[in-house]
Formats: sequence, structure tokens, C-alpha cells
Amino acid sequence: MKKVNEKKLYTGTIKSFTKRDKEDDRLNGVLHKDGYLYAGTAHMIIRVQYGYPKEKEGIAIDRVGNIVEKPVVYESVITEPDMYGEVMSVEGVEKLRIAAKNIYRAKRKGFDPLIDIGLGTAKKYGYSDLITYSAAYLKHSFDLFDLLKEQFEIYHRKATTIYSIRLIFKSLESNTIVEFMPHLVNSYDLKYKDNVFTIDEAIKYQKQ
Repeated sequence: MKKVNEKKLYTGTIKSFTKRDKEDDRLNGVLHKDGYLYAGTAHMIIRVQYGYPKEKEGIAIDRVGNIVEKPVVYESVITEPDMYGEVMSVEGVEKLRIAAKNIYRAKRKGFDPLIDIGLGTAKKYGYSDLITYSAAYLKHSFDLFDLLKEQFEIYHRKATTIYSIRLIFKSLESNTIVEFMPHLVNSYDLKYKDNVFTIDEAIKYQKQ
């Protein structure tokens, strides 16, 4: 396993991949289990293969060092390999990396930036919702693999419903993954929002 800056790994994981919830702390920490670090929110999950000290086994720790008493059973929602669908091209991955890095802070009208990666729409309650992904989630995922110094591929999960659509970052060198759900934008709302970018628009975006 490659040497990793442990402080950056933990602080980056907690900052980017956990939820700040005062009423329900189950998603507030990083769980150490079976040689992996787990973290997530209601919309994303990460599993990092990492050689942590044995005394941390089974323990979840939040951003201030407190133990999370009943962490989420993260591994139960990890996508099985037979559900991996189409893999994104190398060129597509690099364009998405540039796009996410360029706009992840580009809030418009108070809305976080979203990237339309070309998957089209999905039906929800009779409406056509555009399938988009959070630019911040994408950027944090790229940053994680840069920190780990690992090559990876991006897969589209085989989806039977709109609720099972996911984008999956899978390491080629370990069992590390990041996967997250899309942000579905109602076609009616889309007319009034300008925080949705195509990949090419995101690459070309210049802060006003």
C-alpha cells in the first residue's frame, strides 16, 4: 500500500464525505472496519482500504475526536460488482475532472453547481427530471484518489429505478470506492435555474 498523508486523509474524509447532523450523529464520523475507512451521507458513500492501527477496529470517530456510538452499517449499501454498468472513457474522466474542479464553488442564486454528464432524463412522478451530479462530490472524489495516488475508473451503476442510479469511482489498485446518487432536477425548475452545466460549459466557465 502506498504511503498516504494520514492527517489529510482523515480531515479530507470527514470534511468532504460526512454529514454534520446534531440530531442524528450516525453519519458524522469515519468508521474503521475490516481494514477499511467508511464514511458517507444520505447521498454518497466511500470505502477506503487503509492500514489503520488495530485499536481503532470497529470504532467511528467524528470531526472533533468523539466516538460515534451507533454508526451506519455502510457496507450494506455498497454496490455489488455485478451491478457495475458502462465504464466512462479515459477522455471522459479527464474532461469531468477539469469541469468539476472549475465550477465546484460556482454557486448561482444560492444553488450549488451541478453537472449534466449526458445521461438525459428520468421519469419521476410523471415529470422528466434531468440527471445531474454535484460538482463538489465529483471534485472531492477526484481529490481523494489524487491523495491516495491510485488509478481508478468511473462506472455507471446498472439502475432499475431512478433511486438506484449511481456514479461509482473504483480504484484499479485497491478496493477503495466512492459512489453517489445523482441530483435530479425537475424540468420545470430547470427553466429558472442556471446552476446546471454541461461538461463543456463547466470547462469553459469563467467567474464573473
